[in-house]
Amino acid sequence: MKSPAYRIATSLLLSCTLSTMLMNQTQAGTFTDAPGALQGDVAIQHSTSVMIDSLYERDTLVGSRQQLYNDTALRIKLGLIDSISVEAMIPYGTDTVSFSGISEMKYDPLNETGSYLDTPSTTDLSRSGKGFEGTQLGLYFYPFHTKIHSNRGDVGNWQMGVIYRMRDKTNFFSPNEDGMRGSGIGAQGLGLHTAFSKKNRGVEPYLSIKAIRSNSWDGEIRGDDGTLYESSATFEPHHSVN
Repeated sequence: MKSPAYRIATSLLLSCTLSTMLMNQTQAGTFTDAPGALQGDVAIQHSTSVMIDSLYERDTLVGSRQQLYNDTALRIKLGLIDSISVEAMIPYGTDTVSFSGISEMKYDPLNETGSYLDTPSTTDLSRSGKGFEGTQLGLYFYPFHTKIHSNRGDVGNWQMGVIYRMRDKTNFFSPNEDGMRGSGIGAQGLGLHTAFSKKNRGVEPYLSIKAIRSNSWDGEIRGDDGTLYESSATFEPHHSVN
């Protein structure tokens, strides 16, 4: 195996997320609340993520990338019994990836090596997509909860459950026949979600961990103008931990 004649270093400069819950009563405890038997909650959740990174070869900057992702989701939670609830989350996302200061690569097919150094720069480019993403269904349990088990003196709320994310035909990886991109990764997924909160002096801070494993799927590969290049290709999207 030959080693590339170039070194690539990627640095993450900024990553931030802002989340807001819009309900009759906005509290961190909303994330761990048990609706109660045959009762429910409806919420709108919005998050924004900004990621900026750079590509270097031998300490020379050869390209920069910025990704902006907005997600607005409708969440509906219904209690089957006091200690078990189900939830449906319907997300709508807008995703934009921009590249700037990009150097072209020169490639040596004989040595199978390439380099971005001392090459012409190419035009800045941007790709955007938007649309509904895969609906997430959750089944949650409450091992201890101040509302459910008040008689035994619980001092915090713990929610744990399993999540199934449906497949979505639209995705950000490949445009459709009209040259339009969707948002999200377009894959089915199965995961776990746990959250804990405890009231303290009128506030209720919380910790939430959600992990989803994505399945691979087959789909078309098209250009930005909708031209079909591959009728069936296997996509293996990333897994996620939040």
